[in-house]
Amino acid sequence: NTFTPNGDGSNDFFRIFGNMQAVNYMQLQVFNRSGEKVFETTDYQTFWDGYYNGLPADAGVYVWLLRLSFIDGHY
Repeated sequence: NTFTPNGDGSNDFFRIFGNMQAVNYMQLQVFNRSGEKVFETTDYQTFWDGYYNGLPADAGVYVWLLRLSFIDGHY
C-alpha cells in the first residue's frame, strides 16, 4: 500500500493490476492533497511514475479514484 517512486526497484510505479479480462472500461485518476489531478489513464497497462508536469511530485498523501465498467454491464 506504499508508492515510493525513488528508483530503488521497489514500488516505483502506481498502477492497476489483476485479471482485467472482464473489464470493459477503466479510468484511474490520482489527485494531490489540494485536489489537483496529477495523473489520469484509461489504459490499465499505463502507470504513474510519480512525476507531475515533468517534475517529481511532492511526497505526501494522494487520493486515487478508480472507475470500472464490466463486460456484463455492471459498475
